[in-house]
Amino acid sequence: AEPEELLEDFGPDFLSDPEFGPLGRSPLARDKDLGVPDFLRLALSGALCTSTVKLILHPIELLKCRCQKFPTQYGQGIIKSCAQAAREKVLLDGIDLTLALGFVLGFGGFGVNEAVRRSLDFVAGPTLKKTYSVPIILVATSTAVFITNLACAPIESVRLQAVTQPVGAGKSSLQLSKQVLQDKGLRGMFDSFLPLVSRDLPFQFMKFLVFDIVQRSIFEAFPATQEGLGTSLAVSLFSGMVAGVSGAIVSTPADTILTQITSASPSGPSEDLEGSEGREADWRSVTQDLLSAPGGVANLFRGLGLRCIYFGSLISMQFFLYDYFRVFLNVSSDDFKLVLDVFAEIKNE
Repeated sequence: AEPEELLEDFGPDFLSDPEFGPLGRSPLARDKDLGVPDFLRLALSGALCTSTVKLILHPIELLKCRCQKFPTQYGQGIIKSCAQAAREKVLLDGIDLTLALGFVLGFGGFGVNEAVRRSLDFVAGPTLKKTYSVPIILVATSTAVFITNLACAPIESVRLQAVTQPVGAGKSSLQLSKQVLQDKGLRGMFDSFLPLVSRDLPFQFMKFLVFDIVQRSIFEAFPATQEGLGTSLAVSLFSGMVAGVSGAIVSTPADTILTQITSASPSGPSEDLEGSEGREADWRSVTQDLLSAPGGVANLFRGLGLRCIYFGSLISMQFFLYDYFRVFLNVSSDDFKLVLDVFAEIKNE
């Protein structure tokens, strides 16, 4: 039968492509094998987007940390806290460390995650990788968290000192690094590793799972949103916001404890740890102090509003910019596909 006769038989709604239907719009394709340069460019895409976004959102992150350490001074609402920090001229404290941290986080987080996930997909094969997509995401995420946090621990230890140092201290990143080394030694620079992992694992699990679930649900409910660049980016943006807020909620207690532990010295004790001088600040003592202070369990969720704003913005912008930098560096999804358009010659006739 001629194509025109088939169209008459099945009706115009049966085929989404005017000539050859869904297959005509989706030529045969398979993922091509990636080499080390490809993974390095993927990692660089993650580094560029994460450092850019963290740089933009640095003041919000700083306010969150100061709210967690100094709740009396910075617990009066976002606007008042921002105005106070502006008066004290501390909004840009530690911004160089934030930039460095963002680069390492993005390079390791996206790069390792992509490498592990794609390797597991290859081992599992086309069928099993769909069946075990969630475990694959969790394994890739866990691996990225451990490796990245090991590299980030020294930077984060000094950064938290910088963003929570007393007003007027004005110590540079180099000065704070030397002071942390003198107080804790080289091994002490990695004291934040386990607290970082305990914070980032639940955050990353929630972030990637929620992003994947929300994005997939929208695409399944509205398939047309996958076709246009603008609509697909809008879906990524919205999914990122939901994922960021969800991750912020589940990881806030661990983040509060991390801020208290890491910033306890040399900047001085936080308001809730003033009575614990003379004993080492570990997660058990910090948790006990926070729970016994006025407010109880609510103390573990200090800065939750700021974290929701921060990560809702960060994750959505991150996924948006990640796609942009991937296109810029020629490592987008389309660049990783080998396409065989079986209808190309017919269409060109």
